[in-house]
Amino acid sequence: MSYFAGAADLHVHTSWSDGHSSVAEIVDLLAAMPRRLIVAITDHDTIEGAREARELGQRHGLEIIIGEEISTAEGHLLGLFLERRIAPGASMAASIRAVHAQGGVAVVAHPYDWLTDSAGELVRTRAVVAGGDWALDGVETFNAALPLAGMNRRAAALARALALCPVAGSDAHHAAMIGRGCTRFHGSTARQLKQALLRGTTVADGRPWGWRGTAQYLANSARRAVWRREPLAS
Repeated sequence: MSYFAGAADLHVHTSWSDGHSSVAEIVDLLAAMPRRLIVAITDHDTIEGAREARELGQRHGLEIIIGEEISTAEGHLLGLFLERRIAPGASMAASIRAVHAQGGVAVVAHPYDWLTDSAGELVRTRAVVAGGDWALDGVETFNAALPLAGMNRRAAALARALALCPVAGSDAHHAAMIGRGCTRFHGSTARQLKQALLRGTTVADGRPWGWRGTAQYLANSARRAVWRREPLAS
């Protein structure tokens, strides 16, 4: 896929939600990469980490997209290219409209992940192209964190069936996992990436976390939950 000059990881978490790496650690890692990678910070139900990352990233010449993993009533939604937080708990349809009202891109996250809140087959029946009211722009067809390859295969088949844009992300909760999922596109800038997403000309690929990455995430989550006395985040 070398003919796709641009690469973007469109699903990354920081310590502003349930990630284990600070914004500064993530920006330092991106700045040290030999090849520039565009990243969307998509913390759960907040954009504060993404705002901080964009500001810090500009000092290194990095383009960082403000995103949010929105907890809708029917599953998780990635809102990309945002400027304002979208409150959780609304319907998927209303959340998608809120993303579009900001000129953003709406992507359903990991639709077939049964370990967390996911939309599943509702996408097939509710997407606009199928006569429903979910005006999605894309489907996360590769999520590097998913434990079973079939989850991503089903998402890819769904995107093809509905002619929705394929998107990839690492779902990184630790800086070391960033780049494990890549959305490839023609171009090199965030603006060109957005155009590719809206035109449906992207390609999704990547490498799964693997059992070591998953085990590390679960161990870190357990320690974090005990320390903060909160339930484990999904």
